[in-house]
Amino acid sequence: MRTAHRVIAVFAVLAALWVGLTGVTIQLIDLKALLSHAPASDPNIRAIRDGHNGPPNFQVLGDGEYDAAVLPAGLDYGAALATVVKAARAAVPGAPLGYVELRVRDGKPVGEVASKKKVMRFDAATGAVLIGPEAAGAVKMQPLGRPSLRNTVKNIHRLTQFGDAATLLDPVMGLLICAMIFTGLVQYFRLLAARARLGRANPLWSAGGLWRSLHRGVAIAASLFLTVMALSGTLLAIGDVGVSAFRVAHHGDRSGANADQSSPLTDAELPGMLRTTLSAFHAARPDAPIRVLRLRYYAGMPQGVVVFSGPREAEQVQFNAATGRAVSLTEPNYPATGQPFGWQEDQIVKQIHRGDFIGLSGRWMSLLGGLSLVFLALSGTAMYLDLWSRRRRAGRAGLFWT
Repeated sequence: MRTAHRVIAVFAVLAALWVGLTGVTIQLIDLKALLSHAPASDPNIRAIRDGHNGPPNFQVLGDGEYDAAVLPAGLDYGAALATVVKAARAAVPGAPLGYVELRVRDGKPVGEVASKKKVMRFDAATGAVLIGPEAAGAVKMQPLGRPSLRNTVKNIHRLTQFGDAATLLDPVMGLLICAMIFTGLVQYFRLLAARARLGRANPLWSAGGLWRSLHRGVAIAASLFLTVMALSGTLLAIGDVGVSAFRVAHHGDRSGANADQSSPLTDAELPGMLRTTLSAFHAARPDAPIRVLRLRYYAGMPQGVVVFSGPREAEQVQFNAATGRAVSLTEPNYPATGQPFGWQEDQIVKQIHRGDFIGLSGRWMSLLGGLSLVFLALSGTAMYLDLWSRRRRAGRAGLFWT
């Protein structure tokens, strides 16, 4: 096992340094933005949030919604919806409606209605036209990725910066690091068992010189974090290969992620969709204030999407507006985005990999794990070069030995 660990490490050390240094850089960028309470418009904050709430054609929660005011607690949603739909029908009689949304603008509830890929705005109390069809702007989707220092380093970290073919190396690097961790742990526990049989059960013993003792101690202290990061990183790397293969197979097209998936709403079904959405939301989040409520069809499914004030910041949830079932970012009828494991699953693995699955403390753990990986690569290299130098002086210059 020691030989296997040494041979694997020779090939894995560059991968460990690459993903360790770039991963630590990403985490430092994230922590700086989060701890300084950077605004929603900050490029790195935007990059952190990319994809959290689905692909661009699914996501409702955008930059503006993080600072949006909450809808009044006593708002009669049914009356507001009826007023907005009536005003929209007067403005664009007979035109299909893509979505109907209630939110606060300039201190008062308004309704925003998408029709013919443009967004009109009406006063939710009076029905007065605030932005009519003549001045309506185009429906906007959140971009899939925006320029930022974080995204630049992230693309280098994942090798996507170097084209689709380069992503094939990413899972290889992940598997090498996983194998290095596995063989190192097996070797450690075998040595620990042998020492225990001799009555020396101290799990952090000092032997073999300073580098070896430090290498052993850091590896054991960080082993859990490193294992989680390596396994989740490898899964994400496989996902990146899947996305690249999908993009190549479809000649660069990824319309499942950014093409309009809405279907026309009918006036008669809107009150029922509203009641079902509000009932499901209040059952799931009884005390959460609503910032935005949107009714729409997405890939043939009637949906109510709610942006609300969460414990730390705005969050988005969505429900099947016919059944009240909470729906995820991955459902059987959703269009293909190229993610081999599904959009929701990919986001969960990303949260685990970054550490924020358990909050800010997880990010610090992830940072320490990344620093540990860099240290282990450097200390392992120092030990290897020392052994190789001594063997070379003894006339045994082979790079690998048992």
